[in-house]
Amino acid sequence: MIREAIIADKQQINNLGLKLNSNYDKLFKLEDILKEDYAKILVYEKENKILGFIHVNIFLDDSMDIMNIIVDRKYQRQKIGTKLIEYLLTSNDIKKMTLEVRASNNKAISFYKSLGFKIVHVREKYYGNEDGYLMVKEV
Repeated sequence: MIREAIIADKQQINNLGLKLNSNYDKLFKLEDILKEDYAKILVYEKENKILGFIHVNIFLDDSMDIMNIIVDRKYQRQKIGTKLIEYLLTSNDIKKMTLEVRASNNKAISFYKSLGFKIVHVREKYYGNEDGYLMVKEV
């Protein structure tokens, strides 16, 4: 089931987020994000366990920026990430989605391309010593 995150989800979201970035809980404060009008976190939950989540910022020009998306390794390749992105597209009047991804993250780049995202810009040294790709999906 896909639903909006609530503060009670904090621990499970942070546990998943830490797999994405070892500073996740310091970089992203769930309490603050949930208060923002422009931010949204959706979770994919099964039997009271959060298997994945997506954090987006929605802008007035009908665009959306994916800040974070992660699916627990044990549940990858089960279309959970795809379902989260498709849910956002069908439940919001969005014309464009954007995201940044490490140039070396071939698995993620392949996933995004399979959903219609295209690399539109290289951000040199965006991740310290590594380039980042700006990817866009026009809807």
